[in-house]
Amino acid sequence: MSQDIVRVQIGKQGLTSALLSEIRKHLKAKKSVKVRFLKAALGNQDRKQLASELKDTLKVKGTLVGNVFSIKNG
Repeated sequence: MSQDIVRVQIGKQGLTSALLSEIRKHLKAKKSVKVRFLKAALGNQDRKQLASELKDTLKVKGTLVGNVFSIKNG
């Protein structure tokens, strides 16, 4: 079952258009993606802000636990 979940890390470059399209691609194929925010990605932002930005941009539902944002499509 863990093979059905794709894991993505967000680093110092933050949320780029390439990363967002990669997450969209995985959501279409697998329906479930776990996004991990590395300390470098957080910088001045709060992890809740990044998760909210991801949720709004991708139009998905998700749950934030620690530095991991679990996304489910549909």
